[in-house]
Amino acid sequence: MNNFKPMLYPNNKTDFNDIDWAERIKAVSQWDVSEKYDGIRLELVFNNKYCEAYTRSMKPFRSLWVKVLATQLSNKVDGNFVMEGEIYSESCRFNELQHFILSEDVTSDKSKRKYYRLWERSHQGRAKDKHGKDIWPFPGRDYLWAITYPTDLGVYLFGFCSEEYQSYMERKRLLEMTYVNLRHHKLSLITQYKYYDLEPILKRYENIIEEGGEGLILSNRHSMYKFGRITLKENDAYKMKDEFNIYEGIILYVEEGTQVIEGTPTTTNELGRSVTSKKKDDREPSGKAKGFYVRMDDGRELTVTLKGFDDYAKVALWNKPGNWMQRRIQFLAMKPTKVGGVPRMAKYIK
Repeated sequence: MNNFKPMLYPNNKTDFNDIDWAERIKAVSQWDVSEKYDGIRLELVFNNKYCEAYTRSMKPFRSLWVKVLATQLSNKVDGNFVMEGEIYSESCRFNELQHFILSEDVTSDKSKRKYYRLWERSHQGRAKDKHGKDIWPFPGRDYLWAITYPTDLGVYLFGFCSEEYQSYMERKRLLEMTYVNLRHHKLSLITQYKYYDLEPILKRYENIIEEGGEGLILSNRHSMYKFGRITLKENDAYKMKDEFNIYEGIILYVEEGTQVIEGTPTTTNELGRSVTSKKKDDREPSGKAKGFYVRMDDGRELTVTLKGFDDYAKVALWNKPGNWMQRRIQFLAMKPTKVGGVPRMAKYIK
């Protein structure tokens, strides 16, 4: 398992409604169908009874909650394998989930002081950024909420990988068996459904989207585990997601991108890919636009990234932001996953 890389599902290149799903999946009964949770990917790596927790990019989690979970799972089962899941909370928006999982420990004294100051300043009307926006990051939540892990925070398991068993059905059997042996109250299995007709799959997808969910995952029951991203041509798995909804808003200002400072060393990440530093001290303003900060008609504000702009166009945009400010634009995005949330993965196409 030294060369393990998490299997990633292919991204759709067009709108859900423009995809011929009947042509894609053909024999419906050879697919398992499950709900796609809008969570944070977790890789639980077991090595001779010892469990460690990693992100999708195989970096160790900083989160105390995740580390405690991995410790509790150690010494319960033996073997060398990986269990995959989504860290998810029904009561949290995605950015709120990130707060609990990407922070080291929201219950620490340091965290308590930080969020108490923010909360107090916000209620006194003093916590505004340079654009006049309230910097309290959790609208509708109070100080105590920000420093308390949600009771419904858990891990929803969907995948399994080991050197000996790579076929989907064998991995599914081992996932179910290992889950039972672990017996942990924070672990759940994502239910896989088998259908014999496409229509009920599409209906279930529509119901999930109407209820604010993200969509479905389709897994070919005859597929093998692949290290890295599956391609659409391989026909092993698909995401059913509503990614291309049209929204409108007013551009409040243009955001500038950053670039790595010349001479900063390039590193190799845990998956063997070359990466440039994202640290603030290693980057400088690029002189090119990154995107638009937009206010929708209902008051929600978000960053809309740029698509179809080459470097020349981004420089021109940044040099003359006044040509764009206060302009009404349409942009594409995924629907918010929670009430009051902003559209996800928003992009403006030139």
